[in-house]
Amino acid sequence: MQLATWVPPGDRPKPPPLWLVSDGFQTRGPLSTTLLLRSAERGLSRQCHVRNVRTPAWRPLGLLREVRAADESGFERQRRLESMRDLLGLEALLRMSDAPREALSLGLDVAARRLGADFGFIHCFERGRATPVTRYAVGTGARGRLGAPLLPNDTLLAVARTRRMAIGDARTHHAFRVAGSRLGGRSAEVLGVAMIPIGGDHGPVAMLELGRSDHPFRAADAQALRAVAGLVASRLS
Repeated sequence: MQLATWVPPGDRPKPPPLWLVSDGFQTRGPLSTTLLLRSAERGLSRQCHVRNVRTPAWRPLGLLREVRAADESGFERQRRLESMRDLLGLEALLRMSDAPREALSLGLDVAARRLGADFGFIHCFERGRATPVTRYAVGTGARGRLGAPLLPNDTLLAVARTRRMAIGDARTHHAFRVAGSRLGGRSAEVLGVAMIPIGGDHGPVAMLELGRSDHPFRAADAQALRAVAGLVASRLS
């Protein structure tokens, strides 16, 4: 004997919603949520009004939760594609650059985008100066540091002079805390710091420094950072 499953009346699943759509002149429907979303993707105006066939209240299509979610997903996908196109364009310009200043500026932009950095600096070693000077910056408030030299006892400066890169967490090491403070300033708390020297024939010509406010850089980011620094160095030689 086969027994049926008993479901209390209040727990029985509700049927999927059906929608009526009106542009103010004509009313279409009922449509399933899938058909409604498909119509929205194909250009149905967000100013049209919709209502569930079981309720009397009309509301703009653009306010429907399912439509908002679909719009946000599509917008985010488009934003990622545009960001990737921008990055590829910047990398192409960097590969063609034959001006040192342009190469350094483009290199900073490419590195920040490729590693998802919120802030970044290029500190340049200059003749007649004991320490490098910040000449290029990206990020909110970062340009306020332009023209400022690094302190002689800066730990990451000592690392750069030995032609080594450094990646670390600003919460766990003083050297990265100092770098994070100058990168983010008062605008954000920098959690991750990455620094790599840009090499020349007789030593580094610049330091590329990046900061992230969401999480520290990962070990896999080191390879991408080396690739960008190498590309910039090739345009300076």
